[in-house]
Formats: sequence, structure tokens, C-alpha cells
Amino acid sequence: MHSTNFLKVSYITLGYTFRKHLLEKAKIGHLRLYSTVQYPFTFTKFSGFDPEQASAGIGTTDAMTCNLIFGLNVSF
Repeated sequence: MHSTNFLKVSYITLGYTFRKHLLEKAKIGHLRLYSTVQYPFTFTKFSGFDPEQASAGIGTTDAMTCNLIFGLNVSF
């Protein structure tokens, strides 16, 4: 038997919206840059890869992965 108690951080998003006076010369109405990290941390004493999927491992399709996403929102 293993304890599968855990705390998982699912999403972290950081973004920056540029001020309008910086964008006027380029004739841009709105500009926002952002980055999102999906499943960056799991805090647990479980010795496997993921306590939600105790049978997952390297080489299986069930293991959760950490994803890094960058984005850009622009309007003119």
C-alpha cells in the first residue's frame, strides 16, 4: 500500500499587457504577451510519477506531462 496524498499545481499563467501610449506609433490597439505552464508541480511523498495515475511510467501514454505555452494577443 502507498499513500497517494498530493497537491498538484495545474496551471500558472503570467502575462503583460502593454500600455496604449507605447503602441500608438505602431498603430496597435491592444498587445498582450503571456506564458502558461500546465502541470508544473506535484507535491507528494508518492514514489511514482503521478499519484493520480499510479500505474503510469516512462514509455506509457498515461503519464502527465508539463507543457509550456507562449501566446500573443494583438488587435489593431
